[in-house]
Parts: sequence; C-alpha cells; structure tokens
Amino acid sequence: MTSSENKKTISTEKLSKFLRQNKNMNLDTINLTKDDIVSKLNWKGLKNESEEILKQLKGYQRLYRVLEEDNTKLILALLKQNIHSAIQIGAMTQKQFINDYAKTFKNDVECMKRAYQKAGTIRNQLVLRYMEYTQNREAHATQIKTL
Repeated sequence: MTSSENKKTISTEKLSKFLRQNKNMNLDTINLTKDDIVSKLNWKGLKNESEEILKQLKGYQRLYRVLEEDNTKLILALLKQNIHSAIQIGAMTQKQFINDYAKTFKNDVECMKRAYQKAGTIRNQLVLRYMEYTQNREAHATQIKTL
C-alpha cells in the first residue's frame, strides 16, 4: 500500500465554492495571515466554515506556489490527499512522489519533476531561514549584540 493510500481523503467542496466566489483573489500577493485582508474576501454562505476553509486556502496557496501555475483541479486533488505544502513533498524521495501521485498528475512525469524540484527548493529555503532564526536567538549571538 502506498503512502498516499494510507492518508484520509479531505473534502474540498467548501474551498471550491469559496474560490469560485473570489475569482479575483491574487494568490501571488495576498497575505492570508492578515485578518483585515481575509475579512474583506467573499464569505457568503461560508462564514460558519471560515476557519476550515482558511486552513485549506493557505494550503492551496502553498501548492499554487509549488506548481507555478493555477491548476485548480490538480491543487484540489492534492489537497484531497492531504498534501498541502512543499515541506511534505520535499520530505519524500522523488521516486516515492512520482509513484504515489502519478495518477493525480495524470502521469505527467515532467510536471511532477518540476513540482518536486520547486518543493525541494522551497523546503531548503525554509530550513535555512529556520536555522538562521534559531542561531540568532542563541545566547552567544544575543551577547555579541549587547557589546
């Protein structure tokens, strides 16, 4: 059994409705961590599910950046399989990613390789940022700043 078969399926119907209601939303620039920006989006009929939808929307945005194209069907298919970040994709081997998600990508191996490479690049950048952040918080680094 592949790792993708072990994962539960996630419903994305409400997210799909939200995306249809907010077609002009620019996923390249929108900051989904800012409450004032999120509150201006069209939540008609979805207010009660806004927390769940926002969580999925953030995953959608992360995958949008990995795939470098707005392929809604593919992104939703990955979200349904509980894949929502470059970190998840980059944690797999390329072979595992291709074997587990070839059907999702309709056997487009070149697209999968590009997505895997981009996910690896994003994952590495995040790891480097985290390392820099933690090293700058260590005692010796803060003492040097006070000299």
